[in-house]
Amino acid sequence: MQQVINAAVLGSIYSLFAFGIGLPWGTMNVLNLAHGSIFLLCGFICYVLSVKARVPLNLPEAAAVAIAVGVCADWLIELIVFRQIRRRSSNDGEAQLLMVIGSVGIAGIPIAIANNVTGGVPFMILQQPTHSREHELFGASISNLEISIIALSVGIVVAAALWVRFSRHGRGLRAIAVDPEIASLMGISRSRASAIVMGISGGTAGLAGVLFGEYLASLQSTSGEDLLLKGFAVVVVGGVGSLWGLLVGAFALAVGEVVVTATTSGVWTDGVSFALIIVILLLRPNGIFGRATVDRT
Repeated sequence: MQQVINAAVLGSIYSLFAFGIGLPWGTMNVLNLAHGSIFLLCGFICYVLSVKARVPLNLPEAAAVAIAVGVCADWLIELIVFRQIRRRSSNDGEAQLLMVIGSVGIAGIPIAIANNVTGGVPFMILQQPTHSREHELFGASISNLEISIIALSVGIVVAAALWVRFSRHGRGLRAIAVDPEIASLMGISRSRASAIVMGISGGTAGLAGVLFGEYLASLQSTSGEDLLLKGFAVVVVGGVGSLWGLLVGAFALAVGEVVVTATTSGVWTDGVSFALIIVILLLRPNGIFGRATVDRT
């Protein structure tokens, strides 16, 4: 039962992080490879405030700070980089490629800053690590922090999936994903939609940074880049554009990692997990919930 709880917590963190990659990619065709660095930046800002500046922050306050930092950071990326690339590109394909390259360049900035301040060693998010109450569940132990991680992560992804599926703004995002030009002729503002999506993505990166940092008791300058590959894999396995598939992919990866770690020394955890992902993609090239694209004339 303890391994089930561990897999649920790990899968929830993966789903929350991957959600920030999958939402802009599936709706705005923006693959933001700076997402891992925004995740790191938000945790690093909380570390500077709490540990360096000695500002007394509890976990909810740190989460609020991280969300605000993530939203502002992604808005700046959208305004200064992505929007300018769209305006200067001759077509959407060129714009998407240049945005990927631009996001790679941006990703190095927070990593360099964190490395310079911390010397590359792990750092705690808060001055005092969170000590949450432990509960017994079918003979296993689960803390308030773990309950919060599962509830917040799954709740946010499910709420976002329902919002994209049923709300007016969600239908507008899906229309942009299908055909940006026709969507703009129908009165859907791509700039406004992109600002909303990037803000949500940055906010979830910040929340994931604080929750993951507290769960592991520390972060380091490479934490965002390490998690970025797994988040990317989760989105691809679930199916680009499918938030329900993202949940399934996240928990599938987490279960694979927990099983391998529990039955081996842990050295093969990443290798076996990603081999499982390759098998899934061989069987379902478009992902578990992905659909083949059909061009009609």
